[in-house]
Amino acid sequence: MNRRTTLQGMGAAGATYLVGCGESPNDEVARAPQADPLSRCQPVTTRLYSPPGRAKMAYCRGDLFPDGGERRIFTPLSPFRVASVSKVVTAELARRLDAAGRVGLDVDVAQVLGVDFAHPEHSATPITLRQLLIHQSGIIDPDVYWMAAPGNIRELFVPDMWEPGAVPGQSFRYSNLNYGIAATVMEAVTGQRFDRLVSEYIAEPMSLDIGFNWSGVSARRRTAGFPGMRGSNGDWDVQVDGPETLTQTEPAILKEPGFDLDDYVPGTNGTLFSPQGGLRASLHDLVRIGRNVILPQTRLHEPSWVWDGQDSGAQAELDGSEDGHFVAFGEGLYIYPDDEPFGAPAIGHHGEAYGIYCGLFVMPSTDEVFAYAQLASPPDGAPYMGTDYRPGWPNLSQPAADAIDWFRAQRMESR
Repeated sequence: MNRRTTLQGMGAAGATYLVGCGESPNDEVARAPQADPLSRCQPVTTRLYSPPGRAKMAYCRGDLFPDGGERRIFTPLSPFRVASVSKVVTAELARRLDAAGRVGLDVDVAQVLGVDFAHPEHSATPITLRQLLIHQSGIIDPDVYWMAAPGNIRELFVPDMWEPGAVPGQSFRYSNLNYGIAATVMEAVTGQRFDRLVSEYIAEPMSLDIGFNWSGVSARRRTAGFPGMRGSNGDWDVQVDGPETLTQTEPAILKEPGFDLDDYVPGTNGTLFSPQGGLRASLHDLVRIGRNVILPQTRLHEPSWVWDGQDSGAQAELDGSEDGHFVAFGEGLYIYPDDEPFGAPAIGHHGEAYGIYCGLFVMPSTDEVFAYAQLASPPDGAPYMGTDYRPGWPNLSQPAADAIDWFRAQRMESR
């Protein structure tokens, strides 16, 4: 299972989507005409652009009309599963724990977890928490990179998770399992659950009503959440966060029948709260994280790995670019060091899971922040555009490319 593979969820709900545009999350905007019932699979898209030195934020929003239900408006204030953008918060948690003297970024994972944990071709080279966060551990995703409670993540440590030929600390390969292991390390050293560490070190200090797998998110906000969906026979199938999840009060975790979360032992299964992609937040929350976390930390703007532009033959298995999707990477962040595709150097993260496509990016040279989300996609996922669809651009999904086009238009208008 690779980065672009998603999981089937439970439940189904029909919905029609309409789109409008405005200048603030609280603005009233003109409602678009009722969609043709024969073309109900219209992706709902919301985008948020925070220009430098302006109080208002340009945005687009989508409207959701569930069958037999009331109109719901997806705005930049609506919470949803932000997929791999979650890694921005997980990596920031590790940095804050390091700054507090609680978990060192260069701690040896094997020593913390008490298991043999080394690349078989480099058995004398320790794997560190930092290497996990920057995807330079030599690990690739196995078919399954999560574990239901009360399972132990160590059961996932199999020979196939090590990439042949990779050099820990040098080779780049994006891997979701890296973040499940990283969360386990943070739990094992601190003795606290990952979700509670996020609340203590990020959500509460930043006054954000966010949480992984809905843990810590207020009931009011959770019930206002939006699902991720895929098209099916002219309608939508809910993949994640359907009504049965949004009306619950307990965290939405994978667990065996009869398991009580109070019995969980920190440090046994860091995948429990999906540190690789389970954060629930709004675009407005993401913009705040971009402005207050990514922008001011200049060390995050420097890449630890840069694609050499070669993507063919045997080397293609080791360069980590995924057909030109990744061009450079830093501390848990995509880095676009040149003006493409955003029109200025950019740092952030794309997300893709459960039919959701989203992203958060900052432009340090211009003090701009941009976040986007599309909460529904075709049954087989949105297509990737390839590296030759626009000269100089990386290989992006159609929702990401469309959102970036919108962003570039907005920034031109704001000048």
